[in-house]
Amino acid sequence: MRKGNIIFILIALILIGIFANYMASVYLNYKISKSFEHTFRKALNWGTWQDGSAAYGGDEKWITEAYLKLQKNAALLGEAPRNNKMLHILAVRYDFPDKNKKNQAAKSFSPLTLDVKGLKKAGVVLIYDGPTALRIANARFEQRAKLALEGQAPVIPAEEIPEGFISAMRIEGFGLGKARNPRDIDERPIQFCHAMEYWLRAYYIHPENATIWKARIPKSGGTLTLSDGGISASPGETTGYFSLLDYCENNDFRFQLGFGND
Repeated sequence: MRKGNIIFILIALILIGIFANYMASVYLNYKISKSFEHTFRKALNWGTWQDGSAAYGGDEKWITEAYLKLQKNAALLGEAPRNNKMLHILAVRYDFPDKNKKNQAAKSFSPLTLDVKGLKKAGVVLIYDGPTALRIANARFEQRAKLALEGQAPVIPAEEIPEGFISAMRIEGFGLGKARNPRDIDERPIQFCHAMEYWLRAYYIHPENATIWKARIPKSGGTLTLSDGGISASPGETTGYFSLLDYCENNDFRFQLGFGND
């Protein structure tokens, strides 16, 4: 076979491969988009869907875009254990009384700002109460894999999430597994502890180095200031400072982690 013919065949094969890869990518993105749309419609009512769609230009593909914006800057696998030595489990409810009654039903997505300037050794698992518009304030370049997200409703980034800041997500509204909600701390302790076992493994942190915090902010939004030593809300309130280990053992749950002294 002549050299020219061989080169022609190789170029044709490369072009066919590129085209096949492109078509596979288009099909995969279509399937992902439809999966997110179906899950989201099940998780929320149509009114909330329309509100969210309008926020992203009226296109129902916004739910996929919201997920990809969160995912694209996620930390690499294994960064969470390297960058965190303790863990705050933060359960946020959007039911704190709002002085301005007009704000109570102003938005379907509750604006939540996390001021993370004080986070150094601690990572945070945020368990949120409903659809959330998330903003990260005062993040530093070296803060990586600091935040895990868990909730039944979707999260949309109110602005660009710092690169590598999110460690992982378990968001039911995105089709990413069955998630717990903040009320489970009081109503379903066994299920809550079992779910937290997953995050302890992800961060490779023993439950004696993990604490539970409960916060309430208005549905119209608020700011949570996070640090290694604690959490505060404005407007709103934070209650409790529980050892995760003591909480779960008092509810007859024993962790099976395979590391530490469990």
